[in-house]
Order: sequence, then C-alpha cells, then structure tokens
Amino acid sequence: MKSILYVDDDLQLLDIGKRLLERSGDLSVYTTCSGRQAIELIEHGSFDAIISDYDMPEMNGIELLKLIRLQHHKLPFVLFTGKEREEIVIRALNHGADFYLQKGGDINVIFLELENIIKKLVDQWYLKITLEQSEQRYRLLVDNAQEGIYIIQNERIVSSNIKFLHLIHSLGFSSDDIETTPSIFDFIHPEDKKELRERYYLRISHSINDNISRFRAIDKNGLIHYFQVHAVNTEWNEKPATLNFLQDITYQQSLNSIHHNHENHFRELVDNLPKTVIELDLNFFLIYINKVGIKKLGYNLENLIGNTHITDLFIQSDQEKFIHHVSMIVNEESDYSKEYTIVKKDGNTFPVKVYISPIYLENRLTGYRIVCVDISEEMRAKMALEQVNKQLNLMTNITRHDILNKITALLILQSFSLELTDNPNMIELLKKQEQITKLIQQNIEFTQYYQEIGIQSPDWHNLKQIVNSVISEINNTTFLIDEHIPDCFIYTDKLFKNVILNLFENTIMHGDDVSKISISTEKSGKNLIIVYSDDGIGVPPDKKEQIFNSGFGNHTGFGLYLIREILSITGIVIKETGIYGEGAKFEIIIPYGSYRFA
Repeated sequence: MKSILYVDDDLQLLDIGKRLLERSGDLSVYTTCSGRQAIELIEHGSFDAIISDYDMPEMNGIELLKLIRLQHHKLPFVLFTGKEREEIVIRALNHGADFYLQKGGDINVIFLELENIIKKLVDQWYLKITLEQSEQRYRLLVDNAQEGIYIIQNERIVSSNIKFLHLIHSLGFSSDDIETTPSIFDFIHPEDKKELRERYYLRISHSINDNISRFRAIDKNGLIHYFQVHAVNTEWNEKPATLNFLQDITYQQSLNSIHHNHENHFRELVDNLPKTVIELDLNFFLIYINKVGIKKLGYNLENLIGNTHITDLFIQSDQEKFIHHVSMIVNEESDYSKEYTIVKKDGNTFPVKVYISPIYLENRLTGYRIVCVDISEEMRAKMALEQVNKQLNLMTNITRHDILNKITALLILQSFSLELTDNPNMIELLKKQEQITKLIQQNIEFTQYYQEIGIQSPDWHNLKQIVNSVISEINNTTFLIDEHIPDCFIYTDKLFKNVILNLFENTIMHGDDVSKISISTEKSGKNLIIVYSDDGIGVPPDKKEQIFNSGFGNHTGFGLYLIREILSITGIVIKETGIYGEGAKFEIIIPYGSYRFA
C-alpha cells in the first residue's frame, strides 16, 4: 500500500479527498492543513508521494515544493489547486513538480484521476529508484573488478572502469591520451595491431566465435607488456560495440618464459642422463622417453610415443609383475625399485633396475615416471663373485670336513688315552685337551653357519608361514604360545627362519620356568616391529647388548650374534627391551619398504 501525504487548508476537502483516495484500498492518505506541519511529518515519517494545494497561509504549495526538493528531491509531488494561472503551473514544473492538476468539476472524477496520477508517479519513482540502485551496484561491481572493463565502438573507448584506467596509466598514458587517440588499436604493438583490428570487426559482424585474444603493448619507456582480452558483442546507444575484459599478464608471461626455459633445461639434462627415463600415461602408454633411452632400446621416437605399452618393453614373465608393482607403489605398499629384463628392438635383452614414481598434478594421479638403470655389468660382476664364492665355499667345505675328521680322530685318541692311564694328573691334562678340542670343533662347525649368511640374494618371505613352521618344529608341550602374526611378507635373507627358531631356543635354554611365549607385530611410524616376548627371568640391563656379541653366554654365544648378522643384511634391527625379572622381550624392527601386506 502506498503512503500519501495530502496538504490543503480546506479541511472539508481534506476529509472528502482522503475518503475518495483511500476508496480503492491501494492508498493510505495522511492529511495536514499546514505546509510547516507537512515538513515535520515528512522529516519524521515515510511517504511515497505528496499532494499539495497552492494557495495556503504561511507557506504556499510552491514554497513547500522548494523545501521538499532541498531535502527529499526525488519524492513525487503533485500540485492540486483551483488556480488557473499559467505562471503558477510553469513555476511549479520549474521547481520540480511531477504533475499539475486543477480542482473543479465532478469531485469523484477529479479524485479518481488524482488517484491514478499518484499511482503512476509512485510506480515510476519506484522503478527509477530500482534502476538507480541496480546501476550503482553494477558500477560498484565494475569499478572494483580486478579486470579492466571497457566498451569499444568505432575503435574508440566509450566507457571504462577504474581498473582499465589504472592499466592505461601503468603504460604511462593518461585518460586524455585515450580520448584524443583516434583508435584504441594505436596502443597495440605494431606486430599485433592488424590481427586485433581484424578480430574486432569480425566480432562486430558476428563472424568469429573465439572471444579470447592475447596481444602486446609498448609503454612510453619502450617496455613491452602482455595482455589478455575477453571480448563479447554488445550495443551502446543502440549501435554495435564490444564489451571487453582486460588482464595484464606480463608477470604471468615472464613466469611462463622462465618455466619454459627451466623445462627446456630439465629436458636437455634428462635427455643426456646415462639412464633410460620414461613417462607413462594412466594406461601405461609411453608419452616421453629420453634420447639415451631411444638409443639404448634401438627404436624410433615415433614408434614409441603414444603407440607402445610399457609391458611391450619387458620379457613376458615380467609384464604382469610390473603392473602389479606399480599398483602397490601407488598404494604405498612396496618399495620403488625392482629388477626386470628389457627387450630391445633387435630382440636382445638386458637386465635393469627400474625405479618407479607416480606423477601427481594438483593431488590427482596423472601418470608414472620410471628410470631404468642398466645393471648388466653389475650382474656380470655378481655372477663372477658368486662363482668365486662357490669355489671358496667348496674349498672351505673340503677343508672344514678334513679338519673335523682329524678333530674326531683326535677326540677318539684322547678317549683311548683316558682309558689307558690311572694317573690323576695325566687324566686332568687329557680332559683339558679334550675340552679345548671340542671348543675348536664347535668353532669350526660355526663357520658353516656363518658361511651361509648372505650367500643368496634377499627375497620376500611370508612371515606368518615362517613363524608357524618354527612353532611346529619345536614340538612344545611345556608352555603356551600366543601367536598374532598378520599375513605379510618381509624382505630378508633366506636364513630368517633361523632367527625366529633361535629366539624360541633361547627361551627354552635360558628362560627359567617359562609358561608363555608371545609373538606379534605392531606399527611404529612407517616401520613394522615383530615383538617376541616370554614370561621367564629376562635379561639383566647390563647384558642387553652383550648378548649379541660373539662368544657371549653359557654356550658358544653364536646364536644371537648370528641373528643380528642375518637381519643386518637388509637393514633390519634387533634389540632386547624386556624388564629383568618379568621376561625377555625382543623387538625386530623392519624398515619401511622391507615389508608388505598380502
């Protein structure tokens, strides 16, 4: 409902007019008989329009209009009077009256006409306010935009925002330069000017759909700036024009140039690495290979990029294994390198160590990068070393066998000697000789175990199967075994089973009345820890490191010493962490990359 203030010194007409104007229910009319009271009501109230008589005491209608226009210049105002003088009409309109209506005639008709005039004026006022607010919001948005926004018509700037002027000023030009320059394209770099002008006219004629262009501009100091403009068709004063959104991309362009130079430098470096470097898409097709790799494999670049699946470069037995290896790396369940055999174009093969790393872009997997290191020389050296070790082991075995045979004969002779004498001194001497001979025998036998450590390359072994195998072999009936081992694999020497077996044997020999053994795993950071514990006597604090020394203990002391040697081959660590009096506790720490779950 529209709120109207009706001012007239004719109280009877005020009352009749109020009733007639409110008859439709669209208007709410407040009345006053004084111009000064009207000003007070306007200051403290809210009205959508003013109806005022002209001839009133103290303040006439035009004087009231002047005051209203000073304070509420947009409020619709209708001069409603019985005066017919033309000068009053002209003065009213000159001072901002929106309409003039003369009293007289049928009162119902005249007030109906007045009601319609008021409704129309208020609606127009509301529309104007809405448009002005919309324009203000638009101007606020445009002037605070981070892009230079401007309209081109007939090659000239007809409207622009503040950011555009700032961009022009950054080139050393003023607003006057823009207004006086015949064509906006005169600010464009000479090599880009023709293309930008052609695109402008093609866009005006709707002959082009590409809205984005890049160009250069030269500032007053002769420096080149780079810009990107997004242009769309529009109209200005009902004539064709283009609305343009301008960005200064000079800094971005310089970064791109630096990045491009760095990328070229990196590519040149990678191309000349003495390793084969390959990049794959998510489907394992080659999208890059360095020059060394092309030469090494004997292919042409065109034959490889986009056409070759990575498994085509491996022998058949390695193909499925490689794909599985990649998936485990992505899931962080495997180390990043393995050995494979590559097939060259001519059919010849060579062994490689392949390092695999996933390629991520904005936390999204986009491909894989692999580096292949030719280990042919390493394999030949390894085979030669294995051959030498084989020969040395053969000689060592023969020598050890001969020595043990002679020791056995010596022990028999010592036994015979003991039977042939009753001399106490001689018997004591012969027993000491026998004790020393047996110690020599144990040391010679120990060399057989130590000789086997590291003689074969480490491999993946199922931990749960090893533990269960040891438990079945010890044939225990005296204590409870609590086993909680997950189905996982560890990368270690083939003698790892002896490690677990030796821990059980140590408990049996040194535990002193053990009733329970527990073996389980736990995670510590990225490491996996095998925890072996019993409820026996435990290890004294000052002996926790000594027990791993060669020769320590009640027996030969080779057990725990051998355990540490076996584990160290693949970087596995063992330590005793139990509390003396509560039981022994051994922690076998397996580093990340040396274990994986099935």
